[in-house]
Amino acid sequence: MNFSKLMLISVLSVTTLAACAKKETPAETQQDVAEATAEGAQSVASERRDAAAVATDAQASVAEANADVDLERAKADYKIAIEKCDADTGMDKDACKSAAQAALDAVQAQVDARKP
Repeated sequence: MNFSKLMLISVLSVTTLAACAKKETPAETQQDVAEATAEGAQSVASERRDAAAVATDAQASVAEANADVDLERAKADYKIAIEKCDADTGMDKDACKSAAQAALDAVQAQVDARKP
């Protein structure tokens, strides 16, 4: 049983080495080079498309994150403004709060306009 396995391995090795020792014709070599070139070009083009898609997704993510930061900054500014409005009374206080709300609403509108 081991002898038959050894013979099989020997035959396969000799066959493989014989195939490697065979010289290709110039036409075969040219054909192989052309095929490898075409396959390489397709692989590179596919990878470029994938990279472009990833970059586009990343840009969208960054834009969304920046919008979130802008909105959070506006909310923080609004809270600060409302606290400052407490120093006023009556119509001045109402006007102060209205101005703070208008500033927050403006930023919210800008953020909403940037979203796809």
